[in-house]
Amino acid sequence: METLILEDFRCFAGRMEVPVRPLTVLVGENSTGKTSFLAAARAAHDALFRAVPDFNEDPFRLGSYDQIANYRRGRAKSFVVGQEFTTVSPRVFRTGRSAQGQTVRVEPGTARETTRLETRFHASKSQPAISSVTASRGAYKLSAAFEGGKSQLSFLVNGEVVSRRETDMSLDESALVAGGLQFIFYRGQYEAQRTGEEDEPWAEHEEHFDSLASTIAFLRGPRPYAFAPIRTSPQRTYDPTTEIRDAEGSHIPMMLQRLLDSDDVGEFRGRLEEFGEASGLYSTLRVRKLGRRESNPFQVEVKHPKGGRARNLVDVGYGVSQAIPIIADCVSAEPDSTLLIQQPEVHLHPRAQAAMGSFFAQLAESRRNRVIVETHSDYLLDRIRIDVREEKISCGDVSILYFEQRRDGVRIHSIQLDAAGNLIDVPDGYRRFFLEEQRRFLGID
Repeated sequence: METLILEDFRCFAGRMEVPVRPLTVLVGENSTGKTSFLAAARAAHDALFRAVPDFNEDPFRLGSYDQIANYRRGRAKSFVVGQEFTTVSPRVFRTGRSAQGQTVRVEPGTARETTRLETRFHASKSQPAISSVTASRGAYKLSAAFEGGKSQLSFLVNGEVVSRRETDMSLDESALVAGGLQFIFYRGQYEAQRTGEEDEPWAEHEEHFDSLASTIAFLRGPRPYAFAPIRTSPQRTYDPTTEIRDAEGSHIPMMLQRLLDSDDVGEFRGRLEEFGEASGLYSTLRVRKLGRRESNPFQVEVKHPKGGRARNLVDVGYGVSQAIPIIADCVSAEPDSTLLIQQPEVHLHPRAQAAMGSFFAQLAESRRNRVIVETHSDYLLDRIRIDVREEKISCGDVSILYFEQRRDGVRIHSIQLDAAGNLIDVPDGYRRFFLEEQRRFLGID
């Protein structure tokens, strides 16, 4: 995702297209839409790969349609969540053109092209339901509209319909991820129905149709992984159970037991302990089994950077148990996935908050993961700026999104950094409170 598209979603009135970089930092006062932005980023992915996104899956609880659609000018009749991305378009080869259909072969391509995906929702029994899904690239657009149990698939050029077909497919069958394939499968029937001059305009756009439809039909990508703002409280002992990921990190002890006991643990342990040293939270992390059987309980222990014996996670500062799940999940996350992180600085000392900023910068700079992080920590943000100045991450890979509450709704300001880590085009309201507090402290009128 390079752009998140929102229209009348939650507190965002009207249409917004917000840039997303490898490392995107969300800042602003409480209740200005930062968490809603994270939820929208996951929904934009789910609308492509699932029939209907779940807007109330942990850690995001957005409510019913009435709580999700913007209400500034009366409840919006629909809202939009979408994304723009650049990908390599596949090459499509066709053989056996006939009224019965065609043989289609898809191979990897080399051309990188920018595609937009947008999903529009309406109210259905108080819940959001998909009314249409569109994919567009330049003058070309594929559209799947759903109404009354029917689906209408359309291919448009410069806003004019070139081909349209109504089907009895359900939403599950004709969601856009399958829509591209459906267009290809129906091409034989489209062509059989056309005669004379009607073939010429279609042939003129066939290559563009193939490129866009196949890109969507064969698009793959890991689902964004969302972190809750508060992680599960530590326990003195843990019983081995199934490792099922959840936003609050209750799976982390099982993950640590599995990975720290494996032969291929070097990078995982190294990344965890590198952060522990940099943050001052711990130097060594280990799992101690309480018996020889696999079913015996175990404990998670850490050592302080200044030495001493290993101590149970319950017996050290609460910030340690809040930081470890974030680092462990990030290090073990699927490559190319987007990490949606809420307030990672909770319960952390400023030194650890700063170390968290460097950790996210490393993830983004390596291109292993894209990170969107919501924070109230100046220490975390300032460390990222320092890392830009020290050339540990490119300024072009970082974006700061400032959420400002206004009378007409929330406005999102995109603030960029220069090579020295300086903020560019800062809006008037940014950090106003901190500047006013500093002036009061210094006694300046």
